[in-house]
Amino acid sequence: MKRMAGIVAVLLATAFPAPASEPERDPQQTERVVQRFEEVAGRLSLTPQQAEQLRALLSGVLSSMKAVRDDYGVGVGNQSRRSRRRMAREIRAIQAHADGRLKLILSNAQIRELKRIRKEWRDEIPSWAALSTR
Repeated sequence: MKRMAGIVAVLLATAFPAPASEPERDPQQTERVVQRFEEVAGRLSLTPQQAEQLRALLSGVLSSMKAVRDDYGVGVGNQSRRSRRRMAREIRAIQAHADGRLKLILSNAQIRELKRIRKEWRDEIPSWAALSTR
């Protein structure tokens, strides 16, 4: 469940329009994310209150994660192994905090279902891609 918050954060946040300061997202990617969000919301049977709480939580999580990526210059290609590890630790800390907050928003049954969804998504990732994300 350590990475649950991060996955849900990315899923939900990209389903909403980006602020004007961010570049446009790929329409196909946005459509896929919206479909996944609808799948998750349906399978978790989120109440309107839960959906709103998740939006607020995930907005903060994504802002924090973007700040960390920006601090470490992700995408520039000049990252040392030590820098990447520090960044990964900071990202995991953000995810752990969000995970704790998710436990306050979702019921135990919803958390179990979210774990099942995550496992299904992990199983969809080709083995070569899973290795490159470690």
